[in-house]
Amino acid sequence: MSSRLTLAEENMITVMLLQALVGAVSANIRMITLSLEAPVWKLQFVLESESTEDREEIEDIAGEFDGLLLALDRRELRFEVETLVSTERLGCPEPPARVVFKRKE
Repeated sequence: MSSRLTLAEENMITVMLLQALVGAVSANIRMITLSLEAPVWKLQFVLESESTEDREEIEDIAGEFDGLLLALDRRELRFEVETLVSTERLGCPEPPARVVFKRKE
């Protein structure tokens, strides 16, 4: 299998992240993006205020997402998590990032 992801695989991975998010998104989470750039993807969480509980939940989401990725049997797939705290206006992320969640503001 090629190391390049097909659009169907990218969409499947996005849905897997959405599945990992079910029941885990708090009112403090403003936006979640997924950047599908090889070799390491980036999951970015933007919080409105610092929260230990949300950071723990983000770790749980990452673990759930990692477990779901194992089903693809693509061992070269790796990701990192970045958490930002910001009250600034949220714009659109630069492509190829996908907005997976954005709260209404």
